[in-house]
Amino acid sequence: MENKGLDQVIFAINRFPRKLSTAEGKFLKRSFELILDKTVKDIDAKSLRYYYKKEVKGITYLLAEEYLFRDRETHLDINHAITVNYYLNKIADSI
Repeated sequence: MENKGLDQVIFAINRFPRKLSTAEGKFLKRSFELILDKTVKDIDAKSLRYYYKKEVKGITYLLAEEYLFRDRETHLDINHAITVNYYLNKIADSI
């Protein structure tokens, strides 16, 4: 993954939205900007999501980082997450 550039990883994806591997998600996250007002905690307290954005060659991409927790977890701390998922989407309008 380190040998590939950001553009190569993004442009290799031909369908959106797409679930990414953990390695792809972590790689892209380093170049994306966190959208602070788009952090979402589920009402049922099973997940916590962070959103990042990046413009590449005139196209804005949205990266979602989703931490999943056990049922009835009382304190949502990313260190206690049971897994993390990454999703990449291409968006038409700027956020």
